[in-house]
Amino acid sequence: MRVAYLSLGTNIGDRGANLDGALSTLSAGDAYRLSNVYETQPVGGVIQDDFWNMVMEITTEASADELLARARRAEEDAHRTREVRWVLAPSTSTSCSWATRCEVTPS
Repeated sequence: MRVAYLSLGTNIGDRGANLDGALSTLSAGDAYRLSNVYETQPVGGVIQDDFWNMVMEITTEASADELLARARRAEEDAHRTREVRWVLAPSTSTSCSWATRCEVTPS
């Protein structure tokens, strides 16, 4: 088993429902713990609503690539599109860390 950390954020629609849906897809039955939810202002110059952000600590047998696939599935389930950087997104997630490093994959 490994521990991974996922950063989640959402800024349109029902932000609570968006996070709940993402958590369900990301966990896939694995044990997890959650941070508090923090409301933050957007960056990047595009006028948009504030984000709800949180961190998920997940204990899993999944690889970084498998977690990334879950994250992309959660985005598809929320009808998120990747057309323009800094644009509205129902939910997004980034897989981060196998205890000592971040897994960064360009979108």
